[in-house]
Amino acid sequence: MHEKKAGTDALQFPVSLECHHASLDALQFPVSLECHHASLDALQFPVSLECHHASLDALQFPVSIECHHASLDALHFPVSIECHHASLDALQFPVSIECHHASLDALQFPVSLECHHASLDALQFPVSIECHHASLDALQFPVSIECHQWRQNLAQGRIRGCT
Repeated sequence: MHEKKAGTDALQFPVSLECHHASLDALQFPVSLECHHASLDALQFPVSLECHHASLDALQFPVSIECHHASLDALHFPVSIECHHASLDALQFPVSIECHHASLDALQFPVSLECHHASLDALQFPVSIECHHASLDALQFPVSIECHQWRQNLAQGRIRGCT
């Protein structure tokens, strides 16, 4: 009954990035966010990323999120990532999540990622999330993953000179 135009009635799209670094040699911290919305009544899409690094040699931390929504009544899509690194040798921690929903009445999908690393020299931490929704009445989509690694044997990472 609420036939809005191709735009949206109320849209809040805040993106906040907080980074505190100390004694790093090379740091690359790209963040990309793409969002396409069509005929939505109320959408809230907050994305927050907090990273604290100390004494790293080389760190690459890309985060990408792609979301395509169409004909939704109410959508809440918060994504938060917190990472604390300190003196790491080599770590690779990729996390990818893909979700495709269609004609749902109520969906709750929380996802969160927390990572604490110590004693690494080079760290690569890519996180990608893709979500495609269509014709939903009420959707809540938070993603949460918890990972705690503290000087452990990493099968996917080469640990060299871990003091």
